[in-house]
Amino acid sequence: MPSLELVVISLTSSNDRRAMVSARLSQLPWPWRFFDARTAADNTLPYEPERAAIRRGYRLASAEIGCFVSHFECLREYAYSPASAPEFMIVLEDDVVLDDDYDFEVLAALMSALDIHYLKLFSRFMTRVRFLGRLGQRGLYRFVVPPYGNQAYVVSKIGARRLADSIRRIDRPIDDEMDRYWVNGLPTYALFPYPARELNMQSTIIKGFTDVSGGSLVQKLRSAAFNWADKIPREYANLRFTSRDLALGKKISHIQTHGNV
Repeated sequence: MPSLELVVISLTSSNDRRAMVSARLSQLPWPWRFFDARTAADNTLPYEPERAAIRRGYRLASAEIGCFVSHFECLREYAYSPASAPEFMIVLEDDVVLDDDYDFEVLAALMSALDIHYLKLFSRFMTRVRFLGRLGQRGLYRFVVPPYGNQAYVVSKIGARRLADSIRRIDRPIDDEMDRYWVNGLPTYALFPYPARELNMQSTIIKGFTDVSGGSLVQKLRSAAFNWADKIPREYANLRFTSRDLALGKKISHIQTHGNV
């Protein structure tokens, strides 16, 4: 079975959260570790607040920039890790709980069999999707419209490299950036019902939604124009994935029939 590890992104100062994570994950049969979350001060990627306001509708808060850099650096480190590194990595934020009854070890073999390199285990919303088939008690879906939320996902080394190499600057939150499959060429898949959930805890990432009051009419018009123009390559990429969807559905049917991956 392909190898698997788990990484939890967490601030070094979050002692209570780290203690809870350690208690929850101490019995895992495969390795896990903390990845020290970054802050906005650690950012080396270009970021222009006005450009972000046009492309995302608001200027990112410092915590959002820190979250972006944390996931980006985690992915980049994994993407260019030695060949001996695990083939797949589960990435969690420290306010996520895994379903104790779900066999996460099967994910690596499943993703290998289906040629999937990025799989969400949780999202903020259920947006427009394509249903591809049932895998046990859960369904496999491909998101057409980004669902937001990067609290829990699985990525292969190939997927991590595609994601890391596609990022050149910060224009939007990291979950929005990673789900732009029409830019990075990486379809966004998900298992649902989700085998992970977010704890009801206060987020350490303060959003920048309130930082839009100063936008001029010209800026708002430019933002609306960008969003509409961005839908064209998204829908074109979605159409290109249609044949892949059909092929995946056949593979899933084979797995369901023969009971192996």
